[in-house]
Amino acid sequence: MKIHWRHITSASNSFAALAAACETHGYSLETADGPCSDITCYSLNSINERAYRDEIAGADCITIVGGPHASACYREVAEYADYVVVGEGEYTLPALLSAIEEGRSPPPGVATAAGYT
Repeated sequence: MKIHWRHITSASNSFAALAAACETHGYSLETADGPCSDITCYSLNSINERAYRDEIAGADCITIVGGPHASACYREVAEYADYVVVGEGEYTLPALLSAIEEGRSPPPGVATAAGYT
């Protein structure tokens, strides 16, 4: 399973922390300039969210969105993203990747169009 991190300049610190957390669980995040197969992750704030909304909604891959805007407005973000990580992602993102890989329901701390776990 390939996991990509959408390169967004303002989210460089998020990438470093989440890449390290994922690596300890056997997942490698590769940076990308747009949605890529299989999974693409985004970290959005309220300023850049509008710029990426259509890209995420139209992506031909699984999309995972986190960051300050996603945590504050998870119901809204779940309308166009497959999964929304609410709160700190260092524990939730690796658990979500494992759940996706194994075909399980999302772990606690994840919102989808169906609701919040």
